[in-house]
Parts: sequence; structure tokens; C-alpha cells
Amino acid sequence: MVTAQDLLLLKTIVQASSVLGILGVAWLLYFMILSADKFRVRTPFDRIVVLISASDLIAGLIRLFQVADTPDAFPCQLQGFFIQTNALAYGLTQLAMAYMVVYTVYLNGCAETLVRRERWWAFLCFLLPTLSGVLMLFWQPNGQRLIGNATLWCWIRPGLEFYRIVLNYGWIWIILGVNICTCAAVLYSWLSGHFSSQPIHGRYILRRMSFYMVVFMIVFIPSSISRVLQDPPLYITIMHAIVSPGRGLLHLIAFILSQPPVYYDPLESGTAELEEAQVKKTASVRTEHLSVVMPTIPLPSKPSLGFSFNKLSF
Repeated sequence: MVTAQDLLLLKTIVQASSVLGILGVAWLLYFMILSADKFRVRTPFDRIVVLISASDLIAGLIRLFQVADTPDAFPCQLQGFFIQTNALAYGLTQLAMAYMVVYTVYLNGCAETLVRRERWWAFLCFLLPTLSGVLMLFWQPNGQRLIGNATLWCWIRPGLEFYRIVLNYGWIWIILGVNICTCAAVLYSWLSGHFSSQPIHGRYILRRMSFYMVVFMIVFIPSSISRVLQDPPLYITIMHAIVSPGRGLLHLIAFILSQPPVYYDPLESGTAELEEAQVKKTASVRTEHLSVVMPTIPLPSKPSLGFSFNKLSF
């Protein structure tokens, strides 16, 4: 049971983590959009990172406001709507990232196809969670609102754990399972030496995806335990209060750790490397062919005049 002193501590942790998460998002977006060319948003993976950063920004901003004391008021209902929408949108962006890795590395997909499909991923990542949030606003099982005081902030009321699983954590666990399987496949590929045979862009995407999926598991495993158990341990609730609002800072760390020493476009540069190698190979074949068919003929040297202007006398 959470005491009044514990509740004050949790609210303080939530607000401090929210500020750190917002600062992490601001720093990451500065690196990707406003700084030098080496961090430009150029690939589908980069644009998914921007979507995740937008989700992190909402997660930090919406939890800054302590409105859970008036659960039936509009601010509390709005906070619950955004938390529900944001959690599912974040999970779907992680699923899109796992799909990109499997398609690019294991199915030998091309960058052009990913570029054509990314707009649909961005649309679905936010449309489906929005429908879920709207449902929570108007659905009243047993004559009471779904959204209420959920200890740390406004969300599905305590005692309605079944609805928490059906509307949120059930889907999150499915996505988490897919991501864990993808991470296991990545680890197996790395241990079996499969990475060495992959193009440089494939290895780079795997590296980045691994860091982001680790953050995803760090964020949702404590929150799943905290929200599904009716009386979770205090340390689990504290972990939930730290990682959920502050995941922007965790993604900033993942972004920094996943960067190569010299930046390159993981999809476009990989294509460019293949094209450049093909051009060099073709040029080499043509040069050898010309050297056989048309041998080099030495040109005659200029005739010598037999004197120099320095020796002329008038």
C-alpha cells in the first residue's frame, strides 16, 4: 500500500524524470535536425527515430502535470487519453523498427521499398492508438469511467487490471515478444558470424535497432509489473516512475552509443558502395579489353632542332 509520503516521493520522481526526458529529446533532435550534416534525417530508420522522439516528448510533457486528484475532471481524462495513445504508438514504432531490420537484413529488402512503406507505418503507428484512446474516453464499464487516478498519473483505474491488459499491455507484450525474438535472431547472427557477410548498412541497422529495443524492454517491463499487479512492490513503482517519463534520456543514450565513428547513411551509402564497386569493376574490364584489342602505340618524339636559343649568336 502506497502511503502519503511514498506518493509525494513518487510524484517528485515523475516530475524530475519528465524534465530529464524532455531535455534528452531536445538534445537528440538538435543532433539529428539542427546540427551539422553528419546527423541529417535521411533514412527510414532516422525518421522512425524522430517519431520515437516525438512520442518521448509527449510522454515527458503530459506527466509533468499532477491532475490525478480530480479523476473525473477534463485535465485528468485528457492526460489518460494521451498516456494510452502514446504508449501504444511507442510500441508500434518499435514494431516498425523490428520489421525494418528483418526486411532489410534477413529478407534482403531494398531501401526504396522501405521509403515507400514508411508513410503507412507512420500513419498506423498513431491512428490505431488514437482510436484506443478515444474508446477509453467514452467507454464506461460497470457505469464508471475507465480513466481515473492510477497513483502516478491518470490512466485506467486500479481494480480494472483486465482492461489494462486488453487495451494496453496485452498488445505491448506481443510487441515485446516480437522484439525479443528479433534480438535473439540478431544475437545468433552475430555469434554465428553472419554479420561479417552482411553489407555495412545491414550491420549498422542491426546495431541501432538492438540499442533501441533494449530501451523498449527497460521501459515496459517495470511498468507491466507495476500496472498488472494490484499491490506491486514500492521499488517496482519507483522504477516505473523513472523510466516511463524519462525514456527520452534513455533514447538519447541509445542514439549516442549506436553511432559509428564516422557517420554514413546506412541505407543509401550501402547502395552507393555497391554501385561504386560495380562501376569500378566495369571500368576495369573495359580497360583490360581495350589494352588487348588496341595495344598502346608509342608516339614519335618531336624532332630536335640541334641547337638551343641560348647558343644562338647574332
